[in-house]
Amino acid sequence: MPGAARARGARRTVPLPDRSVWDLTLQARWARTLGQRPDMPSRSPYILYRGPFYTPSGYTYEARTLLRHFLSAGFTVRTLPAALRLLRRPAVLRRLAPDLYDLHAAVRGRRPTVELTHMPACYFAPLARGAVRIGRTMFETDRLPADWVRACNRMDEIWVPSTFNARTFAESGVREEKIRVLPLGVDTQRFHPGVPPLPIPGARGFVFLANFAWQQRKGWPLLVEAFVREFRPHEDVTLVLKTLPVFHARDTVRRQLHRWIRRLGFTPGHTAPIVLDQRVLPSDALPRLYAACDAFVLPTCGEGWGFPFLEAMACGKPVIGTRWSGPLDFLHDGNAYLIDIEGLVPVGHSVELGRFYRGHRWAKPSVDHLRALMRHVVEHPGEALARGHRARLEVEQRWDVAHTAARFIEALTRWVRITPYAVHVSH
Repeated sequence: MPGAARARGARRTVPLPDRSVWDLTLQARWARTLGQRPDMPSRSPYILYRGPFYTPSGYTYEARTLLRHFLSAGFTVRTLPAALRLLRRPAVLRRLAPDLYDLHAAVRGRRPTVELTHMPACYFAPLARGAVRIGRTMFETDRLPADWVRACNRMDEIWVPSTFNARTFAESGVREEKIRVLPLGVDTQRFHPGVPPLPIPGARGFVFLANFAWQQRKGWPLLVEAFVREFRPHEDVTLVLKTLPVFHARDTVRRQLHRWIRRLGFTPGHTAPIVLDQRVLPSDALPRLYAACDAFVLPTCGEGWGFPFLEAMACGKPVIGTRWSGPLDFLHDGNAYLIDIEGLVPVGHSVELGRFYRGHRWAKPSVDHLRALMRHVVEHPGEALARGHRARLEVEQRWDVAHTAARFIEALTRWVRITPYAVHVSH
């Protein structure tokens, strides 16, 4: 009881969000930048932005990055958490993201012009009457769940990251005129060759890195199978599985890995080294993680986009990835090693988030081809480095976040122009 009383007291003592300084700053930015355009309003447009700003994921990276660029452009943004109930818990919001805390407050006397929801489409829901509704989302199989299609068609525009998703969304029934392909790149000033490598206990020799959330969709069982079958215990090569246990406890992840190795006919600890790294790394350590490897590998079954591939490429590392889905917008045979697939297969019922995938298919990467590519990269390090160098140059030229984020700014300005914009015929 005393602990509960202290918790209630802590909630009461947290000051309410105060966005007054933010709004003055944002109006000044707007006046210096987009507000000088003749077709833009003089007053900074009010944007309601709901997204997963707090937990480590691709969605979070995107939401955080886009928010930073929207604020830099001078948009008056109010952030909403994915779980709206958190608005009633200011102490939690302040602890999770003190830099965003004041942005949770509503703008007094104004209604939002645009409502941007940056979440899986099953969570799309209207929040602001009369606002333009934009959804930013993605999916990783050959189709969408039916409720996602209905939710997307109720929006004014859908922003997807890849041409793969533009196709799968349209083929599933999302109206093509609503779909806009807007990829988000990486910060090539942050991810670049030459940063000091992060120590990885247990790694030796040639290091393969896989950086992913612990899900079967990421293809970790295929990767482990290819590695233990291709490389012998005495070979100077290591597989590092850098993962976060999103759906499982840490000890469960290790048990699953060891169980799978035994099913393959091997004994854990008696194969070529496999390092399971479940550390939560600070953001500035992530480039150093890539610097600690010689090649990045992930035989994913499907991706809407695939940030870890781009991050590794920006660091000049050779990449081995699946010849299917979203990453093919930036991966090709000239800058990466692409794993052939044995076709599309039904998604199993036991996979994480399986309720979304009923009746869907995704890729089955070839274990034999993955083995051959991993062996080739180890035996041809000069060629692999040259391919990684080409990848770095392409990321700098095409996929730097400064260039790609500018496209989001322009897409947003379309809906806040002084000239009349599209009416909400879908609502």
